[in-house]
Amino acid sequence: MKYLFIALMWAGYCSLHSFLISIRFTDLMTRLLKNYDSLSFFGIRQALNFGKIEKKNPSEEVKKNGLLGIIRHPMYLALIIILWCQIFTMSDIVVNTILTIYIIIATRLEEKKLALEFGDTYVKYQQEVPMFIPFSKNKVK
Repeated sequence: MKYLFIALMWAGYCSLHSFLISIRFTDLMTRLLKNYDSLSFFGIRQALNFGKIEKKNPSEEVKKNGLLGIIRHPMYLALIIILWCQIFTMSDIVVNTILTIYIIIATRLEEKKLALEFGDTYVKYQQEVPMFIPFSKNKVK
C-alpha cells in the first residue's frame, strides 16, 4: 500500500508538471498575463541587453554544437543514469521507474513543442541526432 501511495504521488507530480509546461497552459498564461515580463518590469532585461543591436529569432536556429550534436537531451539522459546508479530499496525502485517513464514521456512532449517552435529545422535535427543514445543514428549530410 505504501508503494502504491508513493507511485500515485509521483505520477500526480509528473502529470501536473506536464500540464504546466504544455503549450496550452503557457498560451493561457500568456493571454491572462498579457505577455507580462517581470525582468522587463524591473529593468533587468534592458540592462542585460544593453548595447545589443541584433535580435535573433529563436525559431530560426537550433544549437547543434558540442554535446548537442551527439545527443538531443543530455541532461535527461544524465538524470536517468543518476536515478539508476544507487543502492535501492523497494520505494527507490518504484520512484525511479515512475520518474524514468516520465522523463521519456516528457521528452517526447517537449520534442513536439520544439518541433512546433523551430519547425523543419528541429525536425531535421531530430533525424540527425539521437534523443538519448549517443551515436545510435547515422548523421544526414
